[in-house]
Amino acid sequence: MVPQGDRRSRFEARLRDVETELARLRGVRDTMVAAGARARELAATLAADTVASTSDDGVATVSCDGRGHVDTVVFDRAGYNRIDEKQLCDSVLQARYRARDRARRESAAVGRDLFHGDSGAATGV
Repeated sequence: MVPQGDRRSRFEARLRDVETELARLRGVRDTMVAAGARARELAATLAADTVASTSDDGVATVSCDGRGHVDTVVFDRAGYNRIDEKQLCDSVLQARYRARDRARRESAAVGRDLFHGDSGAATGV
């Protein structure tokens, strides 16, 4: 038979272990809640931001949101009328690539700033 004091000591030790684990889990939960809030803030920021880029020939300007999704494509009328279809496609693709690339770079900077607290990381987004 196990003495009453030993059983009580083991129970109290186990209870302390459970309380320690619960405190750890509360900390994990709080960290996840904070990360979720930062992720929602980032998503809202990226949805609201717009980045534009123009092709070298000035014919096409493409605007993307912060996620790199094309928002608008604007053509210079004079330039549009002086080039052929292939050049037009090349102009649009060039402007689109640049705008999406810039949006992704700036979004990454915003994400670094938001998740790592580097206040100087975001530039112009």
